[in-house]
Amino acid sequence: MSNRPASLDEWDSFSIKEILSAPLRDFGSFSLTNLIEFVEDGVPFIKSESVKQGFIEKKNISFINPDVHKKLHKSVVRKGDILYTKIGALGRVAIYDGSLGECNSNAATVKINVDESKVDPVYFCYILMSEPTFREFEKNIISTPPRINLGDISALKLNFPPLENQKKIALVLSTVDNLIDQTQNLIDKYTAVKQGMMADLFSRGIDLSGKADTNENYGQLRPSFEDAPELYQETELGWVPKDWEVVKIDDISTQMTNGFVGVATPHYANENEVGIRYLYGNNVRADKLELDTVLKIKPEFHQKLQKSQLKHGDMLTVQSGHIGTTAIVPENFGEANCHALIITRLIQSKILPEFLSFYLNSAIGMNRMEEIFVGSTIKHVNVKELKSFLVPLPSIGEQKSALDKIIGARKLIDDETRYLEKLKLKKKGLMQDLLTGKVKVN
Repeated sequence: MSNRPASLDEWDSFSIKEILSAPLRDFGSFSLTNLIEFVEDGVPFIKSESVKQGFIEKKNISFINPDVHKKLHKSVVRKGDILYTKIGALGRVAIYDGSLGECNSNAATVKINVDESKVDPVYFCYILMSEPTFREFEKNIISTPPRINLGDISALKLNFPPLENQKKIALVLSTVDNLIDQTQNLIDKYTAVKQGMMADLFSRGIDLSGKADTNENYGQLRPSFEDAPELYQETELGWVPKDWEVVKIDDISTQMTNGFVGVATPHYANENEVGIRYLYGNNVRADKLELDTVLKIKPEFHQKLQKSQLKHGDMLTVQSGHIGTTAIVPENFGEANCHALIITRLIQSKILPEFLSFYLNSAIGMNRMEEIFVGSTIKHVNVKELKSFLVPLPSIGEQKSALDKIIGARKLIDDETRYLEKLKLKKKGLMQDLLTGKVKVN
């Protein structure tokens, strides 16, 4: 790849209509939607929500009757067809790989077939995904929900390098996309492993009885209740290890209060002013705080809100929205305040804040947390219910061992997530450079 600006003299400008091998097709008459009735098995039906950027998601594919499929001949989808979303969530594009056999698609997608003597289909998809192309389509959006007409799609003019260059650019971008897919698959795998590990740690725990030279299972998961019922006791939380206690959160905390909710318009600090972080529910993610969108308030306003001032180790629980999601205020976080979050100050000689946070964010914890949600229309959790919430309490040593394993698994996920973001930025930069001719491929 050369950094020398490529000459655009060899590039051609075509409307989409000029590069088609067949007319643009969609579902046809909306009256035909009355024919659609999903069945358990039949011809796969690709809804627009299954068309993602660069691939078709197949895990939630619906099916229609084969006889209905025959009547919907305009929207038949075969291997190699390009699907582009034109209603609602606009601008998603993918090439159907044929893995589901012959399919059909709904009215929110348009089927595109290009003349491969002029245009490489993969390159064409990347052109459709690019921001400049989407901005051009945005000029023609009509109605609610947003829609692009076939005529406007057909008339759009795009610039194309020679076919050989198109294939090279498509290969470069596809290679990055493959790395993105592989990295996302690793994240999904590590996430599943972490979830399974947490389920075991919060129900079986880690055997620290005896010593490593006398207990061959030392430092490992306890045998399950089914394999060793003598190691367990029956409690209000079900069967838990005999070494554990079951306590209310109120028993292991010195304070639990609502984050400040009494001022409709907080005294926010301007961008150039010194300010104190002011956290909302959207800043609390499972096990961590998201600070990219955090707001700041003026120091004098912070001083007035003493009940909602935060300290290292405080547990923050979302009251509404992502109800029950919990995170811990990390060390060296600095002064901070919060709004509409429950602040729990824990007795750290009894429980490690991170251990409790991981428990509450686990599948076990969240399923139980749902039992204390209140409200008929908008669900939320109150201080009273959270104080009475029962949690398992292993020894501090066992909590530390469990945390080491969970944090190790989370580090793998975090490392891959950072790498994924780098790949996405790299792809964005490559698309800007290669699809405009700014950088030439050799």
